[in-house]
Amino acid sequence: MKILITGGSGFVGKHLINKLKEDSENEIYALDIVDPQIKGVEYVNASILDYEAIKNVLKDLNIDIIYHLAAQISLPFSVENPLKDFELNVQGTVNVLEACREFKIKKIVFISTAAVYGIPTENPVSEDAPKRPSTPYGMSKLSAESYVQLYHKLYGLTYTILRFFNLYGPRGKGVVPIFVSRAMNKDSLTLVGSGDQIRDFLYVDDAVNALHMALKGLDNNDFNVGFGKETTIKQVAEEVNKQISVEISYKEQETKEDLYPIANIEKIKSKGFEPKINLEEGIKRIIEYGQASN
Repeated sequence: MKILITGGSGFVGKHLINKLKEDSENEIYALDIVDPQIKGVEYVNASILDYEAIKNVLKDLNIDIIYHLAAQISLPFSVENPLKDFELNVQGTVNVLEACREFKIKKIVFISTAAVYGIPTENPVSEDAPKRPSTPYGMSKLSAESYVQLYHKLYGLTYTILRFFNLYGPRGKGVVPIFVSRAMNKDSLTLVGSGDQIRDFLYVDDAVNALHMALKGLDNNDFNVGFGKETTIKQVAEEVNKQISVEISYKEQETKEDLYPIANIEKIKSKGFEPKINLEEGIKRIIEYGQASN
């Protein structure tokens, strides 16, 4: 199968490439502005904002499926730069969709986010929960989702939408790898307030397993992809401390954090998905990766 991954040099993209390489029949292309430098993958230097460049890439490849991972993913950046966020997440997605239409790509797998739900009225949130984004990032990804579904309705493009919650893992960003990095450097971990802010943490390998399921299934539907469990930031710090002894400090919380969405994953579990890597194991793997890299 011929597979194109936009954002193939990113955190999820590299992990997905390694998973897809397990099948020698897969021919993998990574479209990005940075070379992923992974053996056996053909790098395509292009931006999703350059429609002509995307067309030039696709015209001779006969791609079967596109994983559209390239995106602007920072909530604070989106608040400060809503136009740039819109360009990358909406215009960039439409460019990819239009190329799918022109070159008759069979399927697109679109990576979305829990941010489309905004501030939930209750947890966990299922796929039919109200979607009221509270940031430009959430709004741009929701708009992109709508375009994906519209291209299915108008042009018959097969799709899968996967809404990831809090991904973490080696080479990732966010509180889990930050806490591990600080602990390995013998720096203290600082909690804001009591550290009772909640998240739904999902290890990247579990996320990639969901992506791999979409290669030949999960068609024309949207799915939450999380661990399906509420975890506090304090619990993250305590787990890191169990594995690497480190000081935990506290600082005053100036404003109370809004409720954060936790995933109801029953829909994708009914298709065979099961998250396997809990927080203890995930932190252990990040530590082992950090030790091997030093």
